[in-house]
Order: sequence, then C-alpha cells, then structure tokens
Amino acid sequence: MEMIVYTAIFGDYDVLRPPFPGSDCRHVCFTDGDYQCDGWEVIRVKREFSTPRLDARRCKLIGPWEMFGGKANTLWIDGSIKISTPISNLAAEFLLGDKEAALFPSRFRTCLHDEAQECIDLKKDNNEIIRDQVARYEHEGMPRNFGVGETMVLFRRPSKQCEEFCRMWWKELRSGSWRDQLSFDYCRWKTNLPVAWLNGNISNNPFFTLYPTHPNPRKTKMVKIKVVVMNHNTPDTSTELYRKLCTVFDVVVFDSGSDKDKRPKCPYESYE
Repeated sequence: MEMIVYTAIFGDYDVLRPPFPGSDCRHVCFTDGDYQCDGWEVIRVKREFSTPRLDARRCKLIGPWEMFGGKANTLWIDGSIKISTPISNLAAEFLLGDKEAALFPSRFRTCLHDEAQECIDLKKDNNEIIRDQVARYEHEGMPRNFGVGETMVLFRRPSKQCEEFCRMWWKELRSGSWRDQLSFDYCRWKTNLPVAWLNGNISNNPFFTLYPTHPNPRKTKMVKIKVVVMNHNTPDTSTELYRKLCTVFDVVVFDSGSDKDKRPKCPYESYE
C-alpha cells in the first residue's frame, strides 16, 4: 500500500525542509503560505479557524481521511522534523504487525497528569481548560502512567479503528486544549488503539532530525551556531555524540585522516 509523508504549516510557523535525497514517496505539505520546496507537493488550503494552530491540527489529526480519503498509510511529521534516512528504512521500522499507529514515547514523562502540569507551568494553554480536561479523563477511569506519546512523528494505517481514534482525537481537541498530546493517549485508551512505540525518542533516533521550534526567518530572528570538532582516532562512540550535536547545530569535523574507514559518521557533516 502507498505511504504518504505529509505535514502542515500555517501562519508561517515553520520552514519546509527538503525530503531525504532519492525518496520516491509522495510528500505533501498543506499550507496557507507561499511555500516552495523541491520534492514536496504543496497544496494551498483555505483557513477555516481563527488560529492557524487549529488549521494545522485539523490536517494532522484527521488528514489521512479528510485529505487522502483513507486509502494510504500516512506518516505525519511536524514542521520541526526532517527525515534523515531513506523511506525504505522507515517502512521496515513502522510496519509492525497488527499495530494501527506508531510513534515515539515522550522523552520526559509517562503520565498525562505530568504532561498537563508541564503545559500549565509553561503557559501552553488556558490552565482551567487543561485542568478540567484531565480531571474528566481521570473521572472516566483513565489510569495514571498510561504512557505519553510524542506526536511530532506519527504513522497511521487507514483502518476503521484508526479513523475512529483520530476523529475522537479531533473532537477532544476542539472541545478542550489545543495541545494534541493531552488528548492523544486518552483517545488511545478509549478506543483501545494498538500502538507501536518506536525505539529511542524524537531527539535520539537514526530516522529523524528534530530542529528548534519557530525556525522561520520571517517570524523569528535565528542565530546559527556552528560547532567545530577536532577528530583524531576517536572511538566509534563519537558517532552518537556527533549525531546528537547535529540535531541542533551545524557541525564541521576536522579529521586527521589517519583511519578513514573507522572515523565517526555524522549526518549533514562536513569533513575537512
């Protein structure tokens, strides 16, 4: 079955990054802006809501059915995510038995109550809306420490069960907090959706690169920092260090060239 990679950028919130070189998978970006990027099919969408957040969330939550007709496997990526591996590798990682969806577990929390408190502390949404929503979930019997998913990367099959889950997710978001991670696991619990937890986390995995939020130069003044690393006969563990650095910084590696076959590998690296 076809797999479609898609994203949504509204209100000039993010930048559109090129797909991994050589990808033969369809890449679709829904937007209200004038984005152009080789490898992406850019579809202009008329705004329906007062905030661009909701327009983007609509594409994210129910896009597989509203935009693609429920006929393809879909891989959602936030605007802050770039695929850093061939799509064929993703297919092998994501197509997991009878699971209906796949995503990374939270890097920081395993309980929705802790996630909600973090949103309150960081003023991510109205405090009362968040508290009332989580209190309702607890009243309905949702267990604590049920798990928290990070929805910046989300694979879904076009099944009836997954559609039921996503439409409930959208309904919860429309009636509660716009923070979709607050309602994701509740809906997963209510619909008994089989979910595969991917190895690693969103900022520590070989498949995706997480960039800082709000990187659009039209919205935010960004200072690009370049890290220079001197490399001489370093052990293989340096590969992991370099990969983590590359999620945030531009990295230049000066290598002695003494053992090119064993030198560490680093995505988007420059060896000199």
